Parts: sequence; structure tokens; C-alpha cells
Amino acid sequence: MSKLLNVPIRAIDANPFRCLAEYPWIEPKIEALQRSIADVGFWEGVICRKVGDRFQLAFGHHRIEAAKREGLTSLRLVIRDLTDEQMLQFMGRENGEDYKSDFNIMLNTWDGAVEYLSGTGSGTTDVDVAKMLGWMERRPDRKSPRMNHVAVACANARKLSDSGHLSKEDLADIPVSAAEKLVTATTNSLKRIDKNAEGFGHTAEQVASAKETVVKAAKTTASKVRKGKIASNDVAKEVEKQTYKHAATPKQPSIPDFSGFVKTLSDSLYKILNEDANQTKIEAIIKAASSLQSPEHKVGLERIMYDLSSLSGRASAAAKLIAKIMDSKPVTDINQPKRLGVVK
Repeated sequence: MSKLLNVPIRAIDANPFRCLAEYPWIEPKIEALQRSIADVGFWEGVICRKVGDRFQLAFGHHRIEAAKREGLTSLRLVIRDLTDEQMLQFMGRENGEDYKSDFNIMLNTWDGAVEYLSGTGSGTTDVDVAKMLGWMERRPDRKSPRMNHVAVACANARKLSDSGHLSKEDLADIPVSAAEKLVTATTNSLKRIDKNAEGFGHTAEQVASAKETVVKAAKTTASKVRKGKIASNDVAKEVEKQTYKHAATPKQPSIPDFSGFVKTLSDSLYKILNEDANQTKIEAIIKAASSLQSPEHKVGLERIMYDLSSLSGRASAAAKLIAKIMDSKPVTDINQPKRLGVVK
């Protein structure tokens, strides 16, 4: 049962699982809410529970803080009898509806759920936490539900934090969509390093050095996301790019997860040369070239010819350098392209 009640703003407390010390306010969000309150007033719908003479928020912490800063002294809130578990579920589901919301808000909810389940003596596996928060999803090709993208991202982020690789500050001010790709790419790279270490007998020092390179790449990528330089869809590629950029420095000359890098690069090159849609466009231009006689057509063809020559030159130089390192000859039979040395 619920009821609407005018509540003095000074009597409102945060959700007991909301940790402002580790997950501080998102100032741009509060500023936007302040503008909304100034324009149309405070929207009702924030749910809380009564504890003694005070009221604990289930969600809506930024809205309440914005109302305080706008000088409001009382708010009309929805009062419900809620358990600790329900307080966590409300906190997680409201924020989970916005895939662009700040990732650390979701991570705060995940940490709170782990803490709660640990206190009750219940299971604290990732699936247990996801089920309690309702962060599960069904897929047509699966008989049972699985953790959704937010749950997987939070689980990976907590492990990266516990292992000292990424801090909560590293993930601050990043949308869920980008953070999911960031922590997944980082986690997968670290796992591959461990797997390769077993297969190739790498020393503990080599493994630690390789992992440090991946972590540096993840932090660099996170910084670029915050600055708006990287779109969410490009985050995984950027982590890989930054990994090999950091690996190329004098202090870190080795490339971690080399087999994975070779396969990714080989697949990319094969697609460019054999499957890319641009190849079809070039073939169409070649067929029509004899009828393209206007000045602008000729300028365009000259530009394409120059770019293709430049691309061919760079590829040839790279192939010769690799061949020199391998003490072999580069492949010259372009009529029968073969994929050599692809790691599967």
C-alpha cells in the first residue's frame, strides 16, 4: 500500500545502499534537473519508506539534491513499506531503464546488492546478485534467462576493481553503454594473457607487464570517452588500439596477447581486401571510367588513384618489413590471395 505525503526536505535521507563517498553526485545531471524544476516544478513519483521520523529514498537522489539547491523546503513523495531488498531493486531498476545513465550509479547498486546478500547469508554469485536486482534477460535461443548487459558489466567492473586494475574513479562519468564495452574488452584481454601465459610459459613478470599495458589502455580509453572523443560503439577497438600503442613504448616493448592481435588484424585486412563494400564501388567506377569525361570526374578519379597508390605503397612497405624480420619473401600472387598465419 502506498500514499502521497508532503515531506520536509530536511527529513529525507539517502537509500542506505547509496554510497555518496564512493559514488558522488553527477553535477551535470543535477544542473539539468535544477533547470527542469525551475521550469515545470518538481515531478511527483519519487518513492521512499518511513523509518522512525525520517524518510529513506528508494531512488531519485539527484532529483532531491536538485530540489534542495533550488530552495524547496518540502516535497510530495510516495510512501511505501519497503524491505531492504526492495530498496535495492527500486534503486537498480529505475537507473537501469536509462542505458545512457552514469555507469557508477549502476555499480553502486551492484555493490549494495552484494553487501546485502552477504549479510543475509544468501548466495553471492554474480547470477544471485543479478536475479535479486532483476537484471536478467531471456533470449529466444536459450531455455533459461541470463544476466543482462548491465549485470555483466558491473560484475566485471567489480572484479577489475577488487584486483586493483581499475578504480571507480576510472569509470566515473561514463555511460553504461561505453563502460560495458570497456570492462568487457579489458576483462577479455586480461583473461587471454593468462591463457597465453600457460601455453607459452611466460614468466610472472612478463604477465604482470602485459596486464599493466592493457590496464593503461583501458584508462586512456575511459578518459577519451569522458572527453567525448570516443563513441560507445568504438570503445572496444580503442582499448585494443591503445594497448598496442602503450606496448610500443621503450619501457614496454612486448605486445601482450599477440595471437589475439594477429587474428584481429588478419581478419580486418582480409575483410578490406576481399569483403569490403568499397571494393564493389571501385569495380563499378572502373566499369564506368571510360564514360566519365567531365573535369570533376577526372579530378575524382585522380584522387582515387592517388589514395589507392598510397595505400598500396604503405601495405607493400609493411609487408617487406615483416618479410625481412621473418627472413622470407613477401607474398606477390595477388590474383590468388591467401590468408597466411591466421591464428584460430
